[in-house]
Amino acid sequence: MDSKIRVLCVDDNKRWQETLGEIVSMLGYSIDFAFTSQEAMNKLKRSTYHIAILDKRLDENDPSNEEGLSIATVIAGLGE
Repeated sequence: MDSKIRVLCVDDNKRWQETLGEIVSMLGYSIDFAFTSQEAMNKLKRSTYHIAILDKRLDENDPSNEEGLSIATVIAGLGE
């Protein structure tokens, strides 16, 4: 069993993911990335994470600008 702290970063900005990945790796943590809420949901079904870093506004075309919050709801056990 891997004892490293596992982080999930959900963000549609590749540059931000790269920067965050470098920082998290320097801390000795393991990090996975998702560009979309669907990709994040799939990763959450397959793995357990200690920390999730979510971009509230994943999709520029999302009228509510809160697609990232839907992931937070699932993580908290309040969603599907």
